[in-house]
Amino acid sequence: MSESPRSLSEDAPQIHAALVTRKALRDERPLLIVLTCKAQNLEQFYEDFPTIIQSKDYTRPTLEITASFIFGKDGGTSLPSRRLRQSQNPPPRLWQVEQWNESRDIDSVYDLWTQSMDVRFAMHITTLAALLRRPGYARHYVVRDSSGQLLGFCATFLSYVDQAGENLIASLAILLVDLEHQYQGIGLSLHNYAIDHLKRTRGVSRLQLGSTFPRILYGPPFYMEFDQTWFSRRGWRLDREYAGQGQPVYDMLLDFDTWNYVPPENGPIFRNCTQNDMARVLEIVEAEIAREHKMGWFDQYSKLIGDVNVKDVVVAVEAGAIAGVALTYTPSCCSPISLDLPWAGQIGDDVGGVTCICIPRALLSSLEVSFELRLYVPYCLVLTSNYNSC
Repeated sequence: MSESPRSLSEDAPQIHAALVTRKALRDERPLLIVLTCKAQNLEQFYEDFPTIIQSKDYTRPTLEITASFIFGKDGGTSLPSRRLRQSQNPPPRLWQVEQWNESRDIDSVYDLWTQSMDVRFAMHITTLAALLRRPGYARHYVVRDSSGQLLGFCATFLSYVDQAGENLIASLAILLVDLEHQYQGIGLSLHNYAIDHLKRTRGVSRLQLGSTFPRILYGPPFYMEFDQTWFSRRGWRLDREYAGQGQPVYDMLLDFDTWNYVPPENGPIFRNCTQNDMARVLEIVEAEIAREHKMGWFDQYSKLIGDVNVKDVVVAVEAGAIAGVALTYTPSCCSPISLDLPWAGQIGDDVGGVTCICIPRALLSSLEVSFELRLYVPYCLVLTSNYNSC
C-alpha cells in the first residue's frame, strides 16, 4: 500500500506478480488486477490487462466490496471507473501464428517495415529479403486476419557460438505489427510463439533481442520508447551494466577528413589473412567471445575457411605472431560479411566497414585505433561496428 502515487515499472509487486501469472497461463482466460496501492501509468499494461480495479485500501471491508463487485453477488454494489484507453480495437487475444513464406509474404512484410520505421532505417525490398533469407538458420512467423491480410511479423535467427558447434545463439531479430491492429495481442502472440520455439531448439544456450548478424538494424530505434517498455515487461533486460547482458549494440560513423591520428613508430605490422592463419585467427576470436560475450562473431570468421574472401580478414602481427584480427567489408565486395551488414552500402558505394575486432586485453590500447587507420584510408567514411558493446 502507498499513500502517494508511484511508478509501476519501478516497484509495484502486484503488477509484477500479475505479469508473471499472465505469462505462465498463456491462454485466453481473462485476467484482471485488483490494485491496492495508488499508481500511475496504468495505460502501459492495457494489452495484458484491459481491466484494472483500484480499491481504496487493503482492509477486509474494502476487499469484500471489491469481490462483490467482481462476482456480482451484490446487485447494489458499484465502483467508480475510468477507461484507460479510448480505442475502437477489440480486446487483446491470442492469435494463430504461421511460418512465413518469402514468395507469398515479402511484399506485405516490406509494407510493415516501411510503415513502422522512419527514413533512418529505409532499405530496398531486395535488401530486406536477402537479410531474412538464411536457409537452415532462420525461422520467421506471421499473423493474419480472417481475410488473409498480414498483420504482424517476427524474424528469428540462429548462429554458432564456437568451433565445437554444439551451442547456438538464438536471436529475436525484429517484431512488427500493423499500426491499425496494435494493442490486440498480435505482438504478444508472435513473441511468445517465437521464444517458445527457440527455447525448444536443441543447442540454444542464449537468447538475444535484436540480431547482430545479419544486421537488421544498425542500432536500437530509441524513438520507439513504448517498444522498449513492452519488451521489458516480457522479461528482457535492457539496462544491464556488462557487455552481453543487455547493453545496446550499434554502428558508428568515422569521417577520415576530420580525424587526425599519427600511428606509433614501432607499432604492429598489418597484413591480409591467409588460409594458413585461420587456426590462430579462430583461436583469438573464441577467446574474445568467451571474455566479452560477443554475439554471432564466430560464424563470420568461420565461413571464410576455404573461401577466397579470407583476405577480408586483416591481422596485426607483433614479434612474428598474430596478435589481433578484424573483418573488413565494402558494398561491392563479394564477401559474405557484406551481405550481413547492408547499412554501409545504404550510405554510398565509397563507404566501407570494419567489424568483429578481436584484440587481447593486454594489447587493446596499442592496437584498436591503429586497426581503423590502416584499414580504411582509401574510403571517405567508415561504418564500423561498436566492438566495445554487445
